[in-house]
Amino acid sequence: MIKNSIPFKSFPSLEYSHDLIKLYDESSSRMLYAYLSLYLVLIPSMSFFIPLDILFIWVCLALTHLVIRHFITEKIFSLLGSDDERMDRYLRWSIYTSVYSGLLWGSLAWLNLIYLPDLFPYLSVAIILGISAAAIASLSIIFVSYLAFLLSMMLPLIIALLFAGEYDNLVVGLMIIIYILVIIPTARLLYTRTKESLELTLTLRQSEIELATLNSSLTQQVEEQTEEIKYNYLHDQLTGLDNLQSFFERMQTEKESYVIMLDIREFAILNKQYGKILADKMLIAVARLLSHQLRPNISLFRGESDRFILYCEDMTLEKVRDYTDQIISFFEVYLIEVEQLELFITFRAGISDRCVDEESLIHAEYGLAMAKRKGDNYFVYDVSQEELQAEKDIIEWLSRTKELILSESIRPFFQPIYNMHDKKIEKYECLARGIINGKVIAPYKFLNAAERLDLTKNITRVMIDKSFSFFKDNDYSFSINLSGADLLDPNFISFLDIKLKRYKIDPSRVVFEVLENITTYSSGNVVIEALHSIKAFGCKLAIDDFGVENSNFSRLLEIDMDFIKIDGLFIKNILVSEKDAKVVKSIVGLAQNLGVKTIAEYVENEEIFKVLEDCGVDYVQGYHIGRPEEYLLVEPAL
Repeated sequence: MIKNSIPFKSFPSLEYSHDLIKLYDESSSRMLYAYLSLYLVLIPSMSFFIPLDILFIWVCLALTHLVIRHFITEKIFSLLGSDDERMDRYLRWSIYTSVYSGLLWGSLAWLNLIYLPDLFPYLSVAIILGISAAAIASLSIIFVSYLAFLLSMMLPLIIALLFAGEYDNLVVGLMIIIYILVIIPTARLLYTRTKESLELTLTLRQSEIELATLNSSLTQQVEEQTEEIKYNYLHDQLTGLDNLQSFFERMQTEKESYVIMLDIREFAILNKQYGKILADKMLIAVARLLSHQLRPNISLFRGESDRFILYCEDMTLEKVRDYTDQIISFFEVYLIEVEQLELFITFRAGISDRCVDEESLIHAEYGLAMAKRKGDNYFVYDVSQEELQAEKDIIEWLSRTKELILSESIRPFFQPIYNMHDKKIEKYECLARGIINGKVIAPYKFLNAAERLDLTKNITRVMIDKSFSFFKDNDYSFSINLSGADLLDPNFISFLDIKLKRYKIDPSRVVFEVLENITTYSSGNVVIEALHSIKAFGCKLAIDDFGVENSNFSRLLEIDMDFIKIDGLFIKNILVSEKDAKVVKSIVGLAQNLGVKTIAEYVENEEIFKVLEDCGVDYVQGYHIGRPEEYLLVEPAL
């Protein structure tokens, strides 16, 4: 079925479409030229044996046929899609015209019979059969039209042959009937093939149109999605502000420029108190207010979480300071309303040094960290400041500390502890050291970073595992430091139990050192319970840095400690400070009354060693006895 085909009311079996009528129009035009060419050849030839008056009448009828046919074809084509009823009428007249055409050409049989009786059978049949075959190419497009033309043309010829009554004419008439039976299916087949070809052409054309439309639609969608992705890539989804990626693309270093990093104070508390949805709405309101406070050459960007970035181009540091003061002062007095809730929002800020590269954002973050530490409204980054450099070192060690733990590059070093009574090394303290590219890293480099990252528990577990593995093959006692985070870890006791059993370590050889201030923890009961569990295994406990940290002495007595380690602050100056010497003697006396052994740290020389021996200290450790090493120093360096 041809797409958008319309049934022909006068002949229900006939269907037409725009393309079918267009093809019919084109074939009719070709047939018009063919008729005119045929007339130019045929009419002069007919004038030799047909009287001119009869020939004139025939020519007039033929030309009339051409004019009517051309008129009807043009009407059909012009009415397509606008007036179906009128077009239906013209299609019907087109078929009548085909009958007229057939009778016109069939009348030549009678003219040949009358004026050329001898040539009648051959001349008439040749002309008429040739014309009927030629008409297939045009009239068969509308098969009913061709059938009307063929039958109306053949009928006069057959009647003429039968009227002549001769045997040869009857044979020719029979041949014409056979010809009709053959050529009608041929025309029908041609019509079917033409229709199928047209359907295929229309399908391909429609597919091309649909494909072009689809391509256009896909192209438009890709462009829209590309723009959306690009927008999302450069903008914050919550506030609609430019994001950090946009900041890095925007930043220039030719002019004097600075970066201000704003951080909302106590935002985490607001988030917990009012919920994330309201906190997000508050961030949107803050972003809108900041946008209204912008000056020329200042751009606003959304940073991480509750942070906003201000990029100040072509401004002096003094102007940047003044602007930062203005922003902070504005929010200190402006009441923000979010869902009938009124809030004051205050900022802390970090200001970078003059922008040189992308590290200016990091410098602003260092400045913000220093502002928080000092309790100031803002802080300007200055690489020459020692405290800022220390903060920078800690931040730089955050990622390195993770690498040390993940790569198991934290190892125990062993510092000997000397028994003052038995005059020999009796035990060792296991001290954490990092190893990077074969270089030993001091613990202060990564322990502060580990505490910030809440990874001290991981370091303790590494130290326990590696220390137990090292000492499982000897009989020395050894001590390991524990932090408050370890004792508050609900899984620590079970971890320790597993390691004691795995390495078959006698618990009495293991000493765990804890700081004096653990007794002041808000979760002190949990800490005391954990220490009791450690003692239940048979392990020993030592109070580290005794005499310096804050402590709850009554809670300290609950620990049932085995050792007190006197802080090195009292040991270093014991030779020159009578007060420190008295403190050491007091601690030794307290320990003796409690039945606890004492250990003095930071014993650096023989003079200190002698004084401590006179004070009655039980054990000493320090560089005078031996430095921390990866192996065990069996003999002291005295």
